[in-house]
Amino acid sequence: MELTQVKSEFIITSNELSLKQMIDTLGFTGDYSGDKNDVLKNGQLRGESFIEFCTEYEDSLDIHEQYSKLVARMEGIKKNIISLLETGKICCRFCIVIKIEKGNTPAMYLNSEFINWLHELQAELEFDTYANPYNLEE
Repeated sequence: MELTQVKSEFIITSNELSLKQMIDTLGFTGDYSGDKNDVLKNGQLRGESFIEFCTEYEDSLDIHEQYSKLVARMEGIKKNIISLLETGKICCRFCIVIKIEKGNTPAMYLNSEFINWLHELQAELEFDTYANPYNLEE
């Protein structure tokens, strides 16, 4: 039986800085990264450098479980991100990806601690949802 899965992503982007400059300034690398000068499969330049931190997909019926894991993981580097944010050279985005199976939607609420954390990092919030078909007669 396939279960609803959730993962969280925190992405730092920059149109101005190269990936090397971001890593040197922030003092860390993420789970995934790319440079604004990378050539993509279609032959175009990426256009922005990024560092991404993420959780793996996990079976879940409550998005709080995944976003709180990533927030806890990011706490040790939050000050570095805030320092670079003050220069205006980076942007932050938090994405919650939800694969809904058979209509089993997870609880979706944002507690005040998480909202304050997003505010401190001036992070945009994105929900990326995929609803897989299910039979209404089941």
